[in-house]
Amino acid sequence: MLTEHQKQAAHAYGDSLYQHQIDHHREYNPERLSKVPQSELDTFRQRMHDDGEKVAIQFLDGAAIMPHVAQGRFHPCNAASRRLFTAITGVTLPSTVGGTRQAIAAHLGKIYTDYFADQEAERAKKETAEREQEAEQEKQRIDAIIADIRNGQAIDGEDLTDVAKHIGVSVHPRTIGTLRKRVYSITAQQAGFRGRSRLPNTVFEVFRAVAAKLETATA
Repeated sequence: MLTEHQKQAAHAYGDSLYQHQIDHHREYNPERLSKVPQSELDTFRQRMHDDGEKVAIQFLDGAAIMPHVAQGRFHPCNAASRRLFTAITGVTLPSTVGGTRQAIAAHLGKIYTDYFADQEAERAKKETAEREQEAEQEKQRIDAIIADIRNGQAIDGEDLTDVAKHIGVSVHPRTIGTLRKRVYSITAQQAGFRGRSRLPNTVFEVFRAVAAKLETATA
């Protein structure tokens, strides 16, 4: 429960939220604001007081306060949140971002470090899952291209270089550039390509090398 002093601080915080909304409407919707009955404004202000008390109660709970910390709610520019934090916890926050962070970390101790450790672990877990999903999607794409080659279907030059890399066929960088930029369709017999100049034989040599290695792998 909040003490009377803490409740007053929560109401002051609510007043700041209320005033922020009023100032916003006064600037952008003055006509609409002028038509709002005072009773509705009073109700809205009371709701902001109630919200302020809810936030204050969260500030009493180290675990509940951490999302506010992570969201930057106690940045030096957020004067209302900082005043409420000090009123609830008794901790005066320095005027710098780094000092604020250190003061909150010192106040919360293990709760602070554990929260961010958990956040980092969750982020790493998510990134690992995304990489695994991307790897699986890439595997499926390469498998589909390999199936097209084995079935005599045309593929493009970029896909050919990707398969060559995947199965360990070495390709000269200049040939890779030609395949990726000029060849939009290639089979063992022919190729569709951009530009007027003929394709170098190395392009077909790559295709034959890939096809031969795939045939060996199948055997």
